[in-house]
Amino acid sequence: MQFRHLMMVVWLVAVICLIGGISFYFIPGMPRQPVPSVGHVHPINNHGYITFLNDREWIERGVLLGSGFVFITVFMVLAARHAQHKG
Repeated sequence: MQFRHLMMVVWLVAVICLIGGISFYFIPGMPRQPVPSVGHVHPINNHGYITFLNDREWIERGVLLGSGFVFITVFMVLAARHAQHKG
């Protein structure tokens, strides 16, 4: 795999992860009050409104956002090293 292709794949995975993590702010029908009976107990600030996620949604959001930031960091490190070797 060429370096350029690797960079495109890393960037694409980062964008997909970040979009997936941000999408939790746009899920319709999220409760605005905690509903412990169905597990909606984790608050997120949704543009000034507090909505609540269940355990699975909370973990998925955290993993997606965290992975997105890791892949962006990897992309920036690879780009910096490539620029050093090239220039």
